[in-house]
Amino acid sequence: MLAAAGVLAVLLLVVFVVPRLLYPPLPASRFDGVASDKRIELETNRRKLQNDARATLLQALAGGVLLLGAYFTYRQLLITREGQITDRYTKAVDQLGSEHLDVRVGGIYALERIARDSPDDRATIEEVLTAYVRDHAPWPRPPAPPSLPAIIHRLASFVRRQRSVLQRRRATDAAGQASPGQSDDQAAGPPRPAADVQAAVTVLGRRQLPPDGLRLLDLIRADLQGASLDRANLQGAYLGHADLVRASLGGANLQGMDLEAKLQGAVADAATRWPDGWDRARAEARGVRYRD
Repeated sequence: MLAAAGVLAVLLLVVFVVPRLLYPPLPASRFDGVASDKRIELETNRRKLQNDARATLLQALAGGVLLLGAYFTYRQLLITREGQITDRYTKAVDQLGSEHLDVRVGGIYALERIARDSPDDRATIEEVLTAYVRDHAPWPRPPAPPSLPAIIHRLASFVRRQRSVLQRRRATDAAGQASPGQSDDQAAGPPRPAADVQAAVTVLGRRQLPPDGLRLLDLIRADLQGASLDRANLQGAYLGHADLVRASLGGANLQGMDLEAKLQGAVADAATRWPDGWDRARAEARGVRYRD
């Protein structure tokens, strides 16, 4: 009601008050000795000027209303967009706590999408993902108390290994080609990060600059054994006491980072960008292998 009354008051001022203030009626003394037809002409011109002023003011008022409406519409769109991003962020973070691996991986990639759509949230999302990696892949790995399913699984694995060893020995005796000393662990290759941890590291490696510049990636004491970090942008990351044994670092950007990490068996190439003071010789001295 107050808004409607205010609009009505402005219209009354524009239509009736302001034009009369701009072009007020001339006093009767100014028309002494003026012919009646000339007097009518002057009065007609005065009213025409008032009408022109009234039309101009109404047009300006209409333009102002349009601009004001556009501004409020824009503000409403921003508020709606912020609300949508907040809802998406909340749902993605909730997914990170799911018991199902595929749901957690989906939440990680949802956070990446939000970081692309909202530059102001990139730094926060980076902190969430680095905390996720540190929490789900700590180094050294904490000892886990054995549970009944774990004990059953280990016994089943032991039986399978013994059966596999027996089968290989028989095959060796028969053909003389198999390697009797190879264990299942060696055949399986080096340990790899869990799918959700690898997804989080992949997203961090594809990060874009936040509005306030590159931020520190805190991956201290992270277990990244065998992680795929090819072409990852880890510039300025902190990997103090992290485990990068057998990690793939081809084309990765490691400049400006603290690389006090285990690197034995990590794989690099000519495109890998090392921190200042590092070169191939120093990397190889730390146990890095090069693929040429």
